[in-house]
Amino acid sequence: MKILMRMIFQISLALFIFISTSAFSQHYDKEHSETHNSQSSEHGAHYHRNHIGIFTGGTSEFGNDNDTNFTLGVDYVRRFTETGFLGVGVFGEVMFADHTKYLLGVPLYLYPAKHLWLRAGPGLEIFEVDQSHSGSQSNKARSVGSKEGTNTKFLLRAGLGYDYEIRGFTLGPCISFDFIDSETFLVWGVNIGMGF
Repeated sequence: MKILMRMIFQISLALFIFISTSAFSQHYDKEHSETHNSQSSEHGAHYHRNHIGIFTGGTSEFGNDNDTNFTLGVDYVRRFTETGFLGVGVFGEVMFADHTKYLLGVPLYLYPAKHLWLRAGPGLEIFEVDQSHSGSQSNKARSVGSKEGTNTKFLLRAGLGYDYEIRGFTLGPCISFDFIDSETFLVWGVNIGMGF
């Protein structure tokens, strides 16, 4: 029951973030779209080919621990096509758990609607393991580099988000699922960035 309540709370929090950022930017987005539509009809659809952002939120584990940890990150996306439908990005995140974890990835981005984006791609989770417990971790992780106790795991990330444009910046909720070994993590929060 406790696990179910925690999952309901986390999903409710993610929905609250989505709805609150929607309400916050609704007035500005309406004014901006009226101005933007008149400019777009003259010059074609406008979007930025590059976007850089800062992520703040949480990472919730749906496994044995059922922990939620504070997470900070950065990301960069480059759109390929003239229509802006397809892009590639990189992300780096720090999850502040019992042992700090670093996540790096290179997802593909799809933009099926004006502000909506979908992403999926591979990545790595890098973390330090307590040497007194390293024997139990040896089957799940392999060493990276020359530093003992530093391990890595392959991850697959799939997610979506919605960016509201507000005075040259973007603000929006995002949610992703990380699949690492047999564990699933929910990464949720707000991305603040700008296009150029």
